[in-house]
Amino acid sequence: MNTKFQFLTRSSFLHFLVVISLASISIFYSCTEEASLLGADLIPENDKIGYIYDDTTLSFSSYLVNQTRFYSKNYSTYYLGLVNSTYYGSTEGRIASQFEPVNYVWVYDSAVIDSIVLFLQVDTTFGIKDINFPINIYELDSAISEDPIYYSDYNMDNMYSIANKLNTGYRIQGDTLLAFPLDIDIANRIAADSSAHKDDSLFLDTFKGISIIPENVLTNGGQLFNVNISNAQTKLVIYYNDTLSFPYYLNKGERFGTYKNNPENSILQAFMENDSTEIDSLLFVQGLGGVTSKLILSNYMDLINKANYSILKAELIMPIFDTGEPEEYPFPDQLYFTHLVADSIYSQIVDASSGKLFDGKLNATDYQYSFDISLYLKSLLNGQSTDSCLVLKIPANTSEANRVILKAGENIKLKVTYSKH
Repeated sequence: MNTKFQFLTRSSFLHFLVVISLASISIFYSCTEEASLLGADLIPENDKIGYIYDDTTLSFSSYLVNQTRFYSKNYSTYYLGLVNSTYYGSTEGRIASQFEPVNYVWVYDSAVIDSIVLFLQVDTTFGIKDINFPINIYELDSAISEDPIYYSDYNMDNMYSIANKLNTGYRIQGDTLLAFPLDIDIANRIAADSSAHKDDSLFLDTFKGISIIPENVLTNGGQLFNVNISNAQTKLVIYYNDTLSFPYYLNKGERFGTYKNNPENSILQAFMENDSTEIDSLLFVQGLGGVTSKLILSNYMDLINKANYSILKAELIMPIFDTGEPEEYPFPDQLYFTHLVADSIYSQIVDASSGKLFDGKLNATDYQYSFDISLYLKSLLNGQSTDSCLVLKIPANTSEANRVILKAGENIKLKVTYSKH
């Protein structure tokens, strides 16, 4: 009987522990806002686990930041076009490229030229397609250098003359092709100069390339076409009246693209003209080298001075400011935080670089971005890091046109799960 009693007691005790463990887990994970800890008065003060939405203890300051230029030589894709916005101002994408034939063996010396057309394959479009935002083609009168000297902010105005304009307009052919009929004079000059003994260098001495320039239009709207230079459909084609044609490709030679973000007369400009010490109420994040914002955890030392904390999870939630722009101007799919580690050199925070906890993905339903910054906050509170300044970035900043405006100040929430001891 004693043996049986001991067995039942041991089994009952183990069963009790399992029930208590499951109940504890259920209570812990069911917390969603400021938690009401069931039975908290039964737990010793030093062993309590707190779960809070911390929007009072910690505060954030935000400021605009100019992003650095980037190399733009010989990419496979470039954005081309113009977008105007009340909030951002204008964003313009340009392309300069050489064009060359696959070979110089097969030319039609006896055929009569009918027309010449430049085709650009479009992978995606940022904005609403509108041919009322003109794009012009100019013949280059300066050669593109083989040296990697071209940055995203390079001024190509000195490489062409507006007198050498080659087109009068363009059309959108299907969903993915732009077609620019060109002046037949350049086709006649190309054909007259093409013969079997020519090579690339001799050809480029005569035909240095083309620049593709959007025209300045003040109307809001417009589009940026993501042009795939490497696609076989991107080419300059000479057509003959006997149905023959001969292509020249843009991806054989040198090329580069440039981007100009001009905030003039926009809401963004008003923020940029603020005193540098004035905290911004909105955070702007742009692709293609536009501005971004930095977020400073301004009083985290107060949390250290209050008590000792063990951070279990820290989630930063940043709501989106609604500009009312159409869905054709989409937000970035993801954002991430970086630190400035040297002049113009940024490094991802530990949560983003670990690839395990950090998210930063767009939540289109709740209209916000959320970030797990647990490791970063731990490093601040335990003194491993003293850099409380975070810079927002788009992962594909050099090749993505998407942008977003976020609410700052008290709109930012830090949701912390912690143990206090």
